[in-house]
Amino acid sequence: MSLLRRRQANVLLASEGHVNHVGDETAAADTGDPKVVYPGEGGTDWIFLTAFMVAQVVTATYVPIRLPCLLRRRRALRSP
Repeated sequence: MSLLRRRQANVLLASEGHVNHVGDETAAADTGDPKVVYPGEGGTDWIFLTAFMVAQVVTATYVPIRLPCLLRRRRALRSP
């Protein structure tokens, strides 16, 4: 990843770049994606992605552990 030192047109700024008008310039990090660059000062995209990934990990570990216990308890309550 390198900080752009050249002009690059027809690209999208991924998040929170301080660009208000067409033609404004800002420092951006080029990751090799032909359509998107990231602001040089960073952004907040990582917050949503991190929260989503944490929720996936919690779900992937909690459900297989907890679900069999709940089903066993439910069967025990139903049996006479």
